[in-house]
Amino acid sequence: KSSCCVHRSQHGFFLKNFLTPLFTKKEYVTLILSVFFIIPLLLFRHNFPKTDLSKTTIGNNLGENYLKILPQNAVLFLSGDTAVFNTWYLHYVLGERGDVQIVQLGGFANDVFFRRERVAYMEKNRDEKDSMKILFGSMLEINKKRPVFLSSPLDLPFENVVLIPYGLVLELVF
Repeated sequence: KSSCCVHRSQHGFFLKNFLTPLFTKKEYVTLILSVFFIIPLLLFRHNFPKTDLSKTTIGNNLGENYLKILPQNAVLFLSGDTAVFNTWYLHYVLGERGDVQIVQLGGFANDVFFRRERVAYMEKNRDEKDSMKILFGSMLEINKKRPVFLSSPLDLPFENVVLIPYGLVLELVF
């Protein structure tokens, strides 16, 4: 064994080495040491029902509520971790509403679909430098082909565009 492994094993037996000279019978040392293993097991048994979230469905319900009301082939722009992660899980992992395109606002995980749409919009509008106008302009281009929805209101840079409540989301209408 290397000196590193011997050094570690000496630390592992520190409590046993400490207790052995204090008690005359080896059984007492074993009994005391077993308490150190029983306590965590009892704590686990006591606390597991309180911390078991395997039957909690509130996140799935939220994602389902975002997706279930949308019309066929909608594009959903989500913002905020709770909305994004729960809806992604339902959509990509559980396979719900495969017809809906989900895009995360904020640019951290925008998918290929929206990048492609934004690039197409920027090529048509080369003089546009305002990021909000590029964002909403891209959304409006998508809206010509598919219905567009947002999870939260944003300041609209165009006068002819409104956001209409549609369940938990807002429909982009122009």
